[in-house]
Amino acid sequence: MALGTELLKLETKLQEIVSSEELGAWLLGIRVGANVSDLRQPLIDLLRRHRGRNGVAIFTADKAPEDTTDGDLRLLAELFDLGLASAMRSDEGNELSIFPPIGNAQESDNGFGTLLGITMAANVDKLRQAKPRETHLVVTLDHPDLSPDPVRTPAPELLDGIDVLWVLLGYFNAKWTYRLWRTTASDRRWHLLWHPLGEPPAVYPPRAPNDQT
Repeated sequence: MALGTELLKLETKLQEIVSSEELGAWLLGIRVGANVSDLRQPLIDLLRRHRGRNGVAIFTADKAPEDTTDGDLRLLAELFDLGLASAMRSDEGNELSIFPPIGNAQESDNGFGTLLGITMAANVDKLRQAKPRETHLVVTLDHPDLSPDPVRTPAPELLDGIDVLWVLLGYFNAKWTYRLWRTTASDRRWHLLWHPLGEPPAVYPPRAPNDQT
């Protein structure tokens, strides 16, 4: 209830900015437990960064616009850590609404493609300095609301400078399924390697019957 009251105050403030600066129509989702005072300025930065964008743009842990810049990704990472669950922008009007506080679900269909993009962008410059050595980036995920289903998070295209991307899913993400994923610049599939119940390695998407690689 306290968070809901604070979000109403935040909504009023952000609505004033959106209307006066013509920043588009926004719908924001905030998680239970978020600190509204910490969220305020990064949210204002997000609204202003996308002034003049055409069409609909969705920002979540598993999805972001293809033209999202490295700076945008870093800002999204900060906002997700502070309690932003989702943001949607359209160019039809200049209005802003905030969802009722969102709790963490026990089972979720949320992928984490955006988070992988954020992490690659934040580390690729350092990895490029190691070339011509083969470079590996390891990402650890331990957010209970992120799905361990590879269907929800297709293997990303690796940035130039990253040869291998590893993902280690935390206990809550992959209690009974594959917890170590790998993809490479030369093979854009997930290789699912470590299963806590001893299942053999798997590949997603599965190999075609005539694929001998």
